[in-house]
Amino acid sequence: MGCTPSRATAVYTQDKVCRDPDTCSTFVSSLKPSSTGERASQKEQICKAETKTPFLNVPRNDFRKCNRGALGRGEQLRETVIMDPFTEQLKQLAEIIISNVLQNAKKYLKDLLGEEGTEDEGGYQIGNIQWIACKDFTVTTGAKQIEEYISTWEFSNCWLHCLDYLQEEELEYHIHHHYRVRWSIPTRRKPIPRATASTYFIIEISKVKPPIFPVQVSFFFESNRLLHRPGESRFREKWLKDIIESKILLMDQVTF
Repeated sequence: MGCTPSRATAVYTQDKVCRDPDTCSTFVSSLKPSSTGERASQKEQICKAETKTPFLNVPRNDFRKCNRGALGRGEQLRETVIMDPFTEQLKQLAEIIISNVLQNAKKYLKDLLGEEGTEDEGGYQIGNIQWIACKDFTVTTGAKQIEEYISTWEFSNCWLHCLDYLQEEELEYHIHHHYRVRWSIPTRRKPIPRATASTYFIIEISKVKPPIFPVQVSFFFESNRLLHRPGESRFREKWLKDIIESKILLMDQVTF
């Protein structure tokens, strides 16, 4: 059986297109036997079908409005996250930590550069000196620098002190040189004081840092474990008086 091509113009629309495998004919569900007048009407239908709105088509203006609405919701969401109380507290805590780190870094740099004098919270000028470099350190030079640093303290003229070198302690990465300063208040009636107060200095020589870096110095007072550093803590005469008074009270309670 031969295949006779159809003279009718095929119209492709969104309707289902079927093919007959026996006759090789094409059938369109919306296609009817057409005459000359019907062909003109079919052309008009094709033009109308082309001008129809495509499937899932969104008008451009509506799409822009949707985008603006989505952006508006996104901005509102970001503002909500920023104004969240937990986020605000976390932000404040981070600012405090950063501020403390910067302050400590400034103090460390001042120690390295040997800047003299820093101010405490009350505006008092805390005295300090320019400490010697590690490569130039000697026991005698260390004692002279400790005396120079003690001269920046404020205390009464009635106090006398003497400086002694105790020992050298070698550690894995440092070498510690220990000094002791003994304080007393001798009088005419009692030229030999009943008690003394001691301050212990530690001069640290680093084995790791470059030798041009200054030595690290720390000190503490007798019967106290608090470690002080030059330029960071203000000396108070009361600390020495408290040590001497506590020793005298203890001796008065002991009978031989």
